[in-house]
Amino acid sequence: MFKNGWEKFLKKVSNDDDPSRRRRYVRRDQDVCVLEINGQTYPVKDWSMGGALIETYDKTTNIGDTVDFTIKFKLKDRVLEVPHSAQIVRKNKNYTALRFEALPGETRAVFDDIVKDAIA
Repeated sequence: MFKNGWEKFLKKVSNDDDPSRRRRYVRRDQDVCVLEINGQTYPVKDWSMGGALIETYDKTTNIGDTVDFTIKFKLKDRVLEVPHSAQIVRKNKNYTALRFEALPGETRAVFDDIVKDAIA
């Protein structure tokens, strides 16, 4: 029951009109956010509870590498910074796709707050 309600909620606030069956989480591209790795800031094309797609091509990283980062969200009344880590899963000349490591309860709660703030 809760899972169905949660999926409906995410669908309502997402950019996916028809959620793909191969994705675990709905992508979000309407949030104002950037991702910082080693002091370098990268625009976030889209993100979900499972990962992020950032605008960059870094020749020093490879698919399978794990990176520590801080994702920063501009909310209505503040900037929220969330430190975490992710694995590089895809790269091309313009973008790098990251799959977040398992989200601890606190990080998941922060991401939930970001989604709630976006629809409030």
